[in-house]
Order: sequence, then C-alpha cells, then structure tokens
Amino acid sequence: MSQRTLILLGLVFVILLGFTVLLRNQPPPQPTIEDADVVYYTVFSDFTAVDIQAVRLQDPNSERALLLNRAPFGAWTTPEIIGTFDPQVGENIARTLEILPYSRTVEIGENATMADFGFAPNGLLLVQILLMNGDSHVIAVGGLTPTQDSYYALIDERPEVYVLQRAAVDFLQVQLFSSPIS
Repeated sequence: MSQRTLILLGLVFVILLGFTVLLRNQPPPQPTIEDADVVYYTVFSDFTAVDIQAVRLQDPNSERALLLNRAPFGAWTTPEIIGTFDPQVGENIARTLEILPYSRTVEIGENATMADFGFAPNGLLLVQILLMNGDSHVIAVGGLTPTQDSYYALIDERPEVYVLQRAAVDFLQVQLFSSPIS
C-alpha cells in the first residue's frame, strides 16, 4: 500500500471520528410537555377485558350503534350484523375499556351546564358495558377539552366529569364508524 493511500485512509478515519464525536455530544431530545406532565389513571378497576360479556358503542346523535357479544367459547361476535367479523376488533375494544385512561376529574360547579362539557344536548359517544357477573357500566363522552387532547365524560352515576385520553375515545369512534364486517 502506498503512502498516499495510507494518508487518504487516515484522513477519512479522522473525519469519521470527528463526525461520531459531534453526534455523541448532541443534547438528547427533550420529552414533550404531554409526556412529562400528564399522568393517566384507569377509570375502571373492577374488571378486566375477559370479564366483559357485551359492549355497545353508540353515536347518540345519529343512533348508529355497534353491539358486540362474547360467544360461549370466548370469541367476539356481532349479533346484529351479518358477515365475517374479526374477533380481534372486539378484543381490542374490550382492552381499551379495561385500561380506559383519564388524567383528572372535574367537579361540576353550581353554575356549570352539561353544554360546558360538550353535552349539547347528547354528547359524542355512548358506551355501555355488560360484565359476566351482571354488573354494567355506562360512559357518556362529551366534547373535547379546550386543549383538544382529551374528552370530557360522565361515568356511571359518578358526581364528577372525567377527562379521558383522546386516543382511546378516538379509537372507539373509529370502530363505531368503520365497518367491522369484511
């Protein structure tokens, strides 16, 4: 190998070494405010996805609804719709409801109206859950919060309004408005 080739390879090595050092000295990306400041809790602690017998998703404004039942062998079915249903869709909905995340609750003030929380008059989404033991839960989803990253919701007959994670509610809405039948 000639001296000229060695010098050229040495120069390439020094440039690559400098580039590597420069990249390693970059500050790490900062987490977003949402990642750093928001802590999520689970709305329901009395059931898991396997405890759910049936789920009904409904748009109270159009009366569009999707009813899912768990068959005796455990797979999810859609008794009101004829066609081939992917039971994984039902499982994903059940898991979403199991871990349904909220960041905080809001007390309903004396002067507050339900329209303040997006229920003018009906809200956005109604979710009914029937458990294997016969218990049931109802979630009435109102409008988006002012920050547009969460939804207001009423849970069962609890006295406060829950601030639900937007991604979970959006997922449930997509399942309601997309065709679960192939």
